[in-house]
Amino acid sequence: MNRRAFLVAVSGICLLASVTVVLAEEFVFTTDGRQILLKDDGTYLVVKPDQPPAAASYPRKEFEDIVLDADKLHGQKIEVSGFLMPRIELAELQGASLSKNSSSELTLWLRISQLSREQKRLILTKCASGCTAAVKGEFQRGAPSLREFEAHDVQIRDSR
Repeated sequence: MNRRAFLVAVSGICLLASVTVVLAEEFVFTTDGRQILLKDDGTYLVVKPDQPPAAASYPRKEFEDIVLDADKLHGQKIEVSGFLMPRIELAELQGASLSKNSSSELTLWLRISQLSREQKRLILTKCASGCTAAVKGEFQRGAPSLREFEAHDVQIRDSR
């Protein structure tokens, strides 16, 4: 009887070892350039190229609050909207309620080096005369009255 129980146990272990299920997520690339993450629970997620971190990691701030709270925001990732004017290596962002000719003290200087080539091209072509845009990035406090913003993503809303 012991021998029979041993053989049953061994055959059961062999059966379990041969029936293994591998659950893993995998990426699929479509012909139009999209990247899709197939999850092991049967769902999927379309991943955008050069996608910035999740929106939740960029809380929305009003332009005026950024000007008033600049000392507290250093190093934080935020989203802000305003009037965007491209410059040579930077872009200038002013509050939407402010005029184009407002004081430079009410300006955020956007460093655009981390943006994709396509986003830089859109800024140069669609915002040559200025445009309304939403910008996600990391706020940097420079010298007194110098507010810099490392842009991670720019969405143009209205070009002039």
